[in-house]
Amino acid sequence: MASGIIDNGFIKFGFSDAGTLGYGSNQTPGIFYDATGKFNYPKNADFLTPGSPRESFSIKIGSTVHSNQNESFMYPSIPTKVSQSLIKADGKTYGSITAVSTVNGLEITQVYSVDADDTIINMSVTVKNTTGATINNVKYSRGIDPDVDSPLGTTSTNNTQGTTGVSNNDLVLSEGPISHRIIGFYTNDPMAHNTSVTRSWSLDPDDALSGKNDGVGDNTINIGFNLGNIPAGQSKSFNFAYVFVASPAQIKEVIATVPASNPAPTFTAFDAALTTGDEDSQVKITYADLLARGNEADKNADDSAGSVPAFVVKAITSGTLLIGATIETAKAWAVNSNDVIDANNNAFWTPAANANGVLNAFTVVARDAEGAISATPVQATVTITPVNDTPAFKAGATLTPVLEDAIDARGLTIDAMLAPSFRDVDAGASLGGVVVIGNDADPAHGKWTYSIDNGTTWHAVGAVSDVAGLVLPASAKLRFEAEADWHGTPAPLEVLPVDNAYGGGFSDGNTRVTFDSTTDAATSGVGSHPVNIDTAIISVNDKPVFTSDAGAASLTETAAFDSALVPSQVELASGPSMAS
Repeated sequence: MASGIIDNGFIKFGFSDAGTLGYGSNQTPGIFYDATGKFNYPKNADFLTPGSPRESFSIKIGSTVHSNQNESFMYPSIPTKVSQSLIKADGKTYGSITAVSTVNGLEITQVYSVDADDTIINMSVTVKNTTGATINNVKYSRGIDPDVDSPLGTTSTNNTQGTTGVSNNDLVLSEGPISHRIIGFYTNDPMAHNTSVTRSWSLDPDDALSGKNDGVGDNTINIGFNLGNIPAGQSKSFNFAYVFVASPAQIKEVIATVPASNPAPTFTAFDAALTTGDEDSQVKITYADLLARGNEADKNADDSAGSVPAFVVKAITSGTLLIGATIETAKAWAVNSNDVIDANNNAFWTPAANANGVLNAFTVVARDAEGAISATPVQATVTITPVNDTPAFKAGATLTPVLEDAIDARGLTIDAMLAPSFRDVDAGASLGGVVVIGNDADPAHGKWTYSIDNGTTWHAVGAVSDVAGLVLPASAKLRFEAEADWHGTPAPLEVLPVDNAYGGGFSDGNTRVTFDSTTDAATSGVGSHPVNIDTAIISVNDKPVFTSDAGAASLTETAAFDSALVPSQVELASGPSMAS
């Protein structure tokens, strides 16, 4: 099963076709270490043979664990291809081994490297989602059950986490109680991680991430990484190392040789709003907008300049957000599945209704080419230009009823009638007037009239329509002039509100100004929902009249006009009356 051996004088180990360390079973070499670097490996100090030790790696997707190990297989094995790039010089064999594993849409690339004078095995891991959908809840672990003192009569090891100045999350060590040879895992990677010491041969990354420590015994030491959700086509990378020391006093010196992991990018602020847009309109925000306004920066593990090819939206602050290549293909923002703004995906943000000014849109973090993200989400803002919103009336108005045959000489201004009912979300908006679009009053009943000069001169409202509405200022007066002897309720005027931002003209005396409400823009300042202005003419008792001034005559009451009056009849003698 073995694929080969690496031996640089300090470290000697076999590697398998499964991508694990050690040949498998009790075949040597497993893993040897010589602190002198002179190939003086004690035959009885193999960390993986004899006995039943194991070395493994596992990937967990959701609740399913997949694992490869140099011993028996407790979980479904992961198909793996191993390649090598080794140098042989001065009796040494060193270089790198690459194991590429595929399982359930994930491609796990593990590069194990040892240079000529290394006393560690550096491990770089990249997990890529090769599918078209997000793969959720991905975790990785590496574990070893080292039985370094098995030939000396014990499989127990002294197991510890951390040391002075080094977190338990970063370091776990296993020491032979007789030989005092130490093997362990160490990482300084920003990816979420932890170490553990477990009594059982658990291959579950959650056990590695638990942080538990079962202490001294025939136990396993583990290191685990929580990758979270991996979006379609994206990858996440991290580094760790196998470390070896001859005594605990050397541990800090050894871990100092572990190559720096890819540092997370830095990103703390935008210097201005990302872009501008109009109130109540969708705004396109590009990766270039974010890049230009942000102070993002990145370095690679070797301290060379890195890059920030993407930003990840962590939360929506206001409005709604779509993400996609185009507005036609964009979908609603969703954590971990549709939250990346990059060269291929834009943000399409719509502010809350009627909101304007410099608005908080959403928060983002920067993401580098290795998948590391900046620490704290940064607020992105957009400048939204106010537009004139459509005004409205909450209700119509009723003019004070007028007695039959009594013309209301004063009328009432539009402002007095409708200002209390006027509604407009724009700051500082007020009633500018009305557009009269309906006038169905029967001419036999009378007519609606308006005055521009405070009641001095009155003009007929006349024929109006949706396409030719009569525009009147808020200062104009309205009244209904009833025909003689008519009473009742005339057909009302139907009016649309006009706000003070309206840019058209108003009727002035005999000069009528009309407005087509069927083709106006939403920002015209004219509303779209009409209300009525109505009134009533109150019946009065008309005076009776004689139908003749000579001879026998009858007195006719105006019953046709006074519906509430019961007429009486008076009989007159022909000729003047005679005194008795």
